[in-house]
Amino acid sequence: MKEFRNISDHPDDLEDGRVIGVGETFELDDEQMKSEFNKDKISRGVFLDITGAFDQAEEPVHREELLAKAKDLGITGRTTMRNDELQTALIEAEENQKGGRD
Repeated sequence: MKEFRNISDHPDDLEDGRVIGVGETFELDDEQMKSEFNKDKISRGVFLDITGAFDQAEEPVHREELLAKAKDLGITGRTTMRNDELQTALIEAEENQKGGRD
């Protein structure tokens, strides 16, 4: 199983008919991962693989830390984001820096 988040600006669907809201997380099993329909959405950056992204924190992350990191990465709108939105924006920014997405 892998965990994903819809990072597009609109709800989007999976091959099995589930509609995933903006910012919503969901899981795909190995069989669902093989679907060309789902793979296309992942490769186009509609759904971001966040599997294990939050497992590495040994202690709860405080808002001030999230905001500081977001500022370092140049994330706009960070002060109005909820913590979960900040975490997603940080993951996206780090992926973009690694060259993971166009």
